[in-house]
Amino acid sequence: MSELNLKLELDRSAAELPCDATPELNMPVMPPLGWIRWLRQRLDAWAFQRKIKRLLDYDDHMLEDMGHTRAELMMAIELPLKADARKALLGWKAERRRTG
Repeated sequence: MSELNLKLELDRSAAELPCDATPELNMPVMPPLGWIRWLRQRLDAWAFQRKIKRLLDYDDHMLEDMGHTRAELMMAIELPLKADARKALLGWKAERRRTG
C-alpha cells in the first residue's frame, strides 16, 4: 500500500469508531500504602540516629545541659530502626528525673 492509501484506510477506520468509545488506560502499579509508611518510618529513624551521632561530638557537660547523657545517646543509636529512638530518649530522661 502506498502512504496515501494507508492514511485513507486509517482515517476510515477511525471514523467507524463510536464517539463514546474511551481508550483503555493502564494505570501504573502503586506499592501498598503500608509499605510506603513502613519505609518512611525507617528513613525517619535512620535520619534521627544520624542526628544523635552528631550530638556525640559535644562534651558531657553540654549533653547534660541538653538533658541527655552520652550513655543514653549511645543506647539510642544502637536501637534497631523499627524502635522509636525519640520515645526511648524521652522515657530515659523521664526515668532519670524520677530517680534523680
